[in-house]
Amino acid sequence: MINNEEDRQFLKLQQQSRAGCIGTVDKKLAAKEKRSLERRKRYNEWAISVKKQTTKEDGFCLATSSNNDDDTDVEDLDDDNEFIIKQSSRAGKKQCKRRRVISSKVSAVLDRTNTSTRAATMILASAFNEAGSSTSTVVLSKSTVHRQRQQRRKVAALEIKTTYVPSISVVHWDGKLIPDLCHTTTSISDRLAILLSSLNDGNVKLLGVPKLQSGSGQAAAYAVVDNLKSWSCESQIIVVSDTVKAFISKEVQQKQLREDYRELIALAARAVGLDVSEPIRKPGAIHRARWMAKAIYSLKMQLLLDGNENVLQLTDQQLQGIQRFNHFVLKVYIQSWFTCCSAVDAAVNDISLINRLHDYEEVHLCKIGLMMIKRHSWYLSNEMATLCLFSDLVSLENKAALVTAMISERGPHLLTTLPDSITDLQISREFFTMTRINCSFFDIPVKDWPHNNDYNDALRLTKNLKCVNDSAERGVALIQKFSAAAVDEEQKQFLLQVVEKHRQDFASCNREDLEQI
Repeated sequence: MINNEEDRQFLKLQQQSRAGCIGTVDKKLAAKEKRSLERRKRYNEWAISVKKQTTKEDGFCLATSSNNDDDTDVEDLDDDNEFIIKQSSRAGKKQCKRRRVISSKVSAVLDRTNTSTRAATMILASAFNEAGSSTSTVVLSKSTVHRQRQQRRKVAALEIKTTYVPSISVVHWDGKLIPDLCHTTTSISDRLAILLSSLNDGNVKLLGVPKLQSGSGQAAAYAVVDNLKSWSCESQIIVVSDTVKAFISKEVQQKQLREDYRELIALAARAVGLDVSEPIRKPGAIHRARWMAKAIYSLKMQLLLDGNENVLQLTDQQLQGIQRFNHFVLKVYIQSWFTCCSAVDAAVNDISLINRLHDYEEVHLCKIGLMMIKRHSWYLSNEMATLCLFSDLVSLENKAALVTAMISERGPHLLTTLPDSITDLQISREFFTMTRINCSFFDIPVKDWPHNNDYNDALRLTKNLKCVNDSAERGVALIQKFSAAAVDEEQKQFLLQVVEKHRQDFASCNREDLEQI
């Protein structure tokens, strides 16, 4: 311990920086310190003036450091160079905030048109320049556009999923082998398009197009169940006598879902002697898996044969085969094909097909057709047969007989032979249990059903029941078109949701839709 006070003070001074030295004045150091103080003083005066002017006119941009150090923008030179103040190159000009151009609407349009990020950047830049604006006023670069599109796509897809209110629906699915961009170009993945068709309004909703580990039925079933649970709608799923000429004349006036449907019915109308404005198109390829393509091709051959016998040069056996084939198409196939979209008329149409085959002239074709229908007669189950109660093709007497048989509870329906009439079928209350339809109208006469609210609600639901797989095929076409638009699996699913929603909101490119886009 140091007892001497003088020694103690000396020790403290040793621990501090040097207070001074004995010698001459360092004029160079003194001049440097003086210039530094002057620069600091002038900078503070300049900063105060800029701050006042910015407040009044918003004309200057003062950049300050994040640590609020006053020496940040002052260049401290060791020599006698002139004083330099770093100020914004835009000083004296009004600072405009650069805005983002990828809004949710723009992102949805780019996704729907399957526009790549590079193409989108070039299109937006060209549009801004042509509109008289400068690209310097917007945040526009390839990486920024890509990042903002991903963010907007995710937000839109999650909003679609959270706002979707499930109702009683039918689930549709269809698979397709599609090239997998996550691996080599030769690698393919099995995709399963899963959709719902609502019984309330008939609208179709895409749930997703997941990638399957294998193409087995079990893997597909697991994928369907997982998607239903993800969308919280697993509890809403219930399933998975005109003459030929009169029928064709009526059907040719209807709007068809697809172009090949319209082509087939137009050719059939020509074949039976009806006047149609639809021209005969150039024959195309025959797909081995589509029987309808063969019917179109065969009808064209017979229609073009008149007056062109020397050009086609068909043998008598070939000509007879074409005529037999077309006769079967017109008398049996056409009516069944174009009425298969109605679920409530399905049972009636099936029985009508059976009767037409029974009455067909060629016994050989009749037996083969009936044998094929019998293999698929499990479609006429109790639940599906119940739909005929809402069909306009069933008479009131037959509906009353079906209801009486159902109430009597004759037991399980085992269809061992093909039915000859609608009364040979047996309906079940199980359909109303699955669909949560109130069947109180069974207690009133059949003729009074149209005036009952419960019956009208049930009629509306059954009319919206989709029994064909066109929805699933459209889902497959969607993933085929946009498969290469995104590599990331999550972004791919988001993209499909956004595109489907945009197609529903803006179905055409008329002036009204363009103003809202």
